[in-house]
Amino acid sequence: MVGNRRAEEVVDPKLPELPSSKALKRALLIALRCVDPDATKRPKMGHVIHMLEADDLLFHNVCSLTILKSNHTDLRV
Repeated sequence: MVGNRRAEEVVDPKLPELPSSKALKRALLIALRCVDPDATKRPKMGHVIHMLEADDLLFHNVCSLTILKSNHTDLRV
């Protein structure tokens, strides 16, 4: 699915907006780690949350940086 670049096939078609391919791939890879046949290799729930939040944090930091850059540019004018 992920390796064959067919990840979009698992997305609920009722979603109002499809996630980006990068976000979808990341979520699927996290999900696959959670169902590893070897239970000792599965991440703990706290780690899963951290992995998911790290993606959100990255997105928020990029947005904040963009806003700061645009505000900084406005101040120069």
